[in-house]
Amino acid sequence: PKPFIPHVTLVRKLSKPGDFGSVEPVAWPVTSFALVRSVTHPEGSQYSVLASWPLTDGCEIKNSVE
Repeated sequence: PKPFIPHVTLVRKLSKPGDFGSVEPVAWPVTSFALVRSVTHPEGSQYSVLASWPLTDGCEIKNSVE
């Protein structure tokens, strides 16, 4: 198996990257997070949640792309 590389996938199988211009900041509420296993098959990926954890006070993720 390949070595584990922690990451966040934002898009898969993008056929043609484009110029999206300026992107507005993104914010969304988060109440938990999960460790997800992905297995790639010829017909597509299969995802399994291995564990999840609640965020007791909740939080908000804010990200801006420059």
